[in-house]
Amino acid sequence: MATALPSNRAPFSVDEVLAVTGGVLVRRGSELPAVGVCTDTRKLQAGNLFVALRGPTFDGHAFLQTAHAQGASMFLLSQHVTAPGEGSVIRVPDTLIALGLLGKAHRQRWARDARKTGRKAEVVAITGSAGKTTTSRAVTAALGAIAPNAVHSPLGNLNNQVGVPVVLLGLESRHRFAVVEIGTNSRGEIAYGASLAEPDVGVLTLVSCAHGEGIGTLEDIAHEKGFLLEAVGAQGVAVANADDPRARAQMLRSRAQSFLTYGSDSAADVRLVAREPQDLSAQKIVFEVAGKKLEVATPLLGEAGAYAAGAALAVCLAVTDGKADLAAVAQALGAMQAEEGRLRPRQLDSGLVVIDDAYNANPASMAASIRAASELAGKMGRPLVLVLGEMRELGMQSRQEHERLGAVAQQSGAVRILAVTGAARLLADAAAACGANTQYAEDSAAAATMIREGLTGNEVVLVKGSRGVALERVVAALEAEGQKGSA
Repeated sequence: MATALPSNRAPFSVDEVLAVTGGVLVRRGSELPAVGVCTDTRKLQAGNLFVALRGPTFDGHAFLQTAHAQGASMFLLSQHVTAPGEGSVIRVPDTLIALGLLGKAHRQRWARDARKTGRKAEVVAITGSAGKTTTSRAVTAALGAIAPNAVHSPLGNLNNQVGVPVVLLGLESRHRFAVVEIGTNSRGEIAYGASLAEPDVGVLTLVSCAHGEGIGTLEDIAHEKGFLLEAVGAQGVAVANADDPRARAQMLRSRAQSFLTYGSDSAADVRLVAREPQDLSAQKIVFEVAGKKLEVATPLLGEAGAYAAGAALAVCLAVTDGKADLAAVAQALGAMQAEEGRLRPRQLDSGLVVIDDAYNANPASMAASIRAASELAGKMGRPLVLVLGEMRELGMQSRQEHERLGAVAQQSGAVRILAVTGAARLLADAAAACGANTQYAEDSAAAATMIREGLTGNEVVLVKGSRGVALERVVAALEAEGQKGSA
């Protein structure tokens, strides 16, 4: 489920591209600047600068004729080839690095232009082992209460070495804030993404066992995540989850002179006092900020939803020097919509409640989702069914974490646990050893058939697993069986 890259209108002249990338001019075409930077000919518009990226399974240099036919006015290449037509051609050693430099240059130009007119222009960057996207969406909604229609935060999974610069290239003069999510599955990616984003506010949501295969131990993961807070400048604000000692410790690496925390810890600046699920569409959360209680009713479920809302409140305090209208921010958080694949509950015509959390999973997010589903099932007085896919990229921690999650699943009170593919068998075995009713499916296709057997329509069914397990097939099968309704 690849995210389509959004288009942009970032302008660059030939000389600007040469200065930013350090490239070599192969051919000079029109003196008019290219408007918009594009890496995908399917999205390319006339007048764009086409960046020919290369990867394990693709090479943008194979599409130069297509880019020319669609009107590209400038080409950024890494191979010793030239582009058809008369557009400018610039060669660099690595087009991916050059794309990042263009994104960074545009972000700096955006902020520089804003300062000239006294306008606010700040980047909020978010990372963590879990909760990045939910937090990003909550922060975006909350900032919308401060700067309506002036928050830049494209939808989709745009948190890697391509996505981060593409998000930055989408900045326009009307934007007061940008919300940038920065992810990783190997060492160095957070530091690189943060160096492009140059965050004014950095948020670290959580440190847990995720992508251990590419990074290492929990301490290694914490260090990698901490590069985001390290990138926050002296005039910026570092924000972290007060309930996670590893996340909190990374704040010491920041040059920021201002720090904010959120969570249930008594010393948190945005303190989570209480929360209670209301129904399918909301949970009530009570925060305490500067000694005053604030109630938020949001569709974000569970403790993960509460943490996301808390982070959003902290960010709003950060960008307003503590002067945010938190009542308006709370209202904005209440107007959010849960996203497909991210802990979104729906009640089908059959009565069955499906919680679609199929987009991805790691141990922390899996445990949080199980608890959220258990809370909702308890509130509704319904039996809970869990469909839990394999958690990937855990490296040496895979067996331990799957077995630990088996115990968590059993403790949820689920009447049935269906584990799907690979190491999820360990989860099923651990849950069964604790007395749970478990099943195992070899893949998502088999799971889509098995899960429908024995359902009465009164259950709450959570579906969650790593992206590669493709549990959206299970969600689709349940919805087809239950004739999808609305929450």
